[in-house]
Amino acid sequence: MSAPRLLTHRTVSTTASKPGAWWAHRLPPVVAWTLCALFAGGLGLASTLGPHRVWGATAAGGYLAAALLSGLGQGAWRRRAVRVAAAGSVLVPLVLLVLRGQGQLELDVVQRSGERLLSTGVPYLDRPAALADYNPYLPGMAVFGLPRALLGDVVAGDARWWFTLSFLAVIAVSARITAGRRGSVGLAALAAFPAVALPLAVGGVDLPVSALMCLALALAGTGRPGGTGLALGAAASLKWTAWPLVPVALVLLATVRGRSAALRALAVTVAVAGTVVIPSVLATPNALLEHTVLFPTGAGVTASPADSPLPGHLLAAHVPGGRALALALLALAAAAVGTSLLTHPPRTVVAASDRLALGLALAICLAPATRFGYLVVPFVLVGWVRLRPDSLDPGDRMHTVAVPRQHPTGRHAPRRRLRWTHALLRRLGRRASFVEAEIDGLDRVVREGDVCLDIGAEYGLYTYALAHLAGPGGTVHSFEPLPDAHRVLRAGTRILGCRTVTTHRVALGRSAGTHPMSVPYRHKLPVHGRAFVTDGAHGIGPNAEFPEERRLMVQVRTLDALTDARTGGPLPERIDFIKADVEGAEPLVVEGARATLLRNRPALLLEIEARHLAKYGEHPDRLVGRLHELGYAMYVWRDDHWHPVDRVTEAHRNYLFTIVPPEA
Repeated sequence: MSAPRLLTHRTVSTTASKPGAWWAHRLPPVVAWTLCALFAGGLGLASTLGPHRVWGATAAGGYLAAALLSGLGQGAWRRRAVRVAAAGSVLVPLVLLVLRGQGQLELDVVQRSGERLLSTGVPYLDRPAALADYNPYLPGMAVFGLPRALLGDVVAGDARWWFTLSFLAVIAVSARITAGRRGSVGLAALAAFPAVALPLAVGGVDLPVSALMCLALALAGTGRPGGTGLALGAAASLKWTAWPLVPVALVLLATVRGRSAALRALAVTVAVAGTVVIPSVLATPNALLEHTVLFPTGAGVTASPADSPLPGHLLAAHVPGGRALALALLALAAAAVGTSLLTHPPRTVVAASDRLALGLALAICLAPATRFGYLVVPFVLVGWVRLRPDSLDPGDRMHTVAVPRQHPTGRHAPRRRLRWTHALLRRLGRRASFVEAEIDGLDRVVREGDVCLDIGAEYGLYTYALAHLAGPGGTVHSFEPLPDAHRVLRAGTRILGCRTVTTHRVALGRSAGTHPMSVPYRHKLPVHGRAFVTDGAHGIGPNAEFPEERRLMVQVRTLDALTDARTGGPLPERIDFIKADVEGAEPLVVEGARATLLRNRPALLLEIEARHLAKYGEHPDRLVGRLHELGYAMYVWRDDHWHPVDRVTEAHRNYLFTIVPPEA
């Protein structure tokens, strides 16, 4: 009979973010849902619009029920609360309003435009006389009215079903593109927020537009020019609001993939939007101008009802020459945001979403004809990219993996396996090109009991060597953000019984966030050792030699934050040795670890190659100079010794930096 197996636990950092919608974590859930209930109830009592009164009554009940459920506990109770809030604020009022035939004027406009498109081929009246005759949307919006035109006055033909389904589906796809699988609870929390739930129920047209904007940014941020162009063209054919998206998404795509990719996306955008809009331009140019330009700006035959008391409208209505002043301020705001795209181009989906949200918020506030409801677009842009996974327990979590531990009678077996592995790696380092020779020199730097970091661990060769040298009294933290490589790394630590190793599926850099990681492919297989985080990079540099590249979003943290005990960092404050091989991003890792370097003075083993540094706008001399300023001396491993050197050359890739000279 085999000896019984004991279980110990090794924590694997997944750095899970706070779950649910980002807005729900600024307040305790009970308070957040109660405030939503008060808003909905107040709107229901104060509004003179029938659909808004129905929504207010039903949504207030859903929010109150969610508040009660949140108060019963965490975890499953809070997930149930989110679903109840979404049902009470979106599903129930939507069903009631559809059955009663109540909705906003925009709903009727879209459905009539669908009927006109089906019967005449153009969604606009030639000579609009009354407010109800106007269609201020671009031709693509009429697609949502086609179900009513085709099916007649039936429940399934109501455009709100298609608004809601398209919004939720496209947002879910966008979130998955940027950060892998995302849970339904985060999406439900976003939909349940009053600014989103109200237009979903009563028939606001801005949500499908905002969803396509999010999709375009997600595709641009992951370097997909064809998909970006399709999403941009679709959004631009629905409403003018989407047009500011085009330069933001193209700049993001150019930053991620280069100018040629941005030009390809622009060509697809023009083709898609032109296919939808040009037929109406050719058929009824005057009608298109009256409906979509003059009427929304307040210069048409009939005045626009968009008159919410925002700064632009107040200037136009109450200040002599205020309309011209509001338009001038609007132009200045547009110029400022446009300039920022050139001087500080967004490099991530989050940054691009926030930049676009800011620009649209300024435009909505400064436009002479405007509505509070239009602000849902910048809200969605800020919120969608911060959707969280399916858990509502507050705080970051560490994913714990149970690791088999040998019975005490076999307690020396893991140490033997690590010793043999280290000896094999040392021999291979002297003879084989796929194992770095510097592994043979680690015992001159790493001591029993040291705390070591392996940044860019890939399959764990350095991790195993460091685990042996640090011994049972030391610890090794290995960082590998790529899912496949991380699985191999974790399996290797289990097989070798590395009880002192903690693996983290995150990257390290100069700032925290979620960024694309470029993974080159050769013969349809990923080359993990040449993958790099694109934050701060300009193009793919030497990876142009590979025929294919794919991108996935990874979590990035700074070493200083992970070792900061004041904020609950998961790493110890004391760090003795750091190895970093991150394909040119070594200066970013050093920048994000400056406080740790000054506090602990750990030894550093860095890969430094000019060709990889160049894609980040860095040079070996600058990196070495920064470390010299911190008191570090530089060494290379040659002829079984660490030799001091003054500069980086092509003869070596890995360089040791220490405060105290290594042993001879």
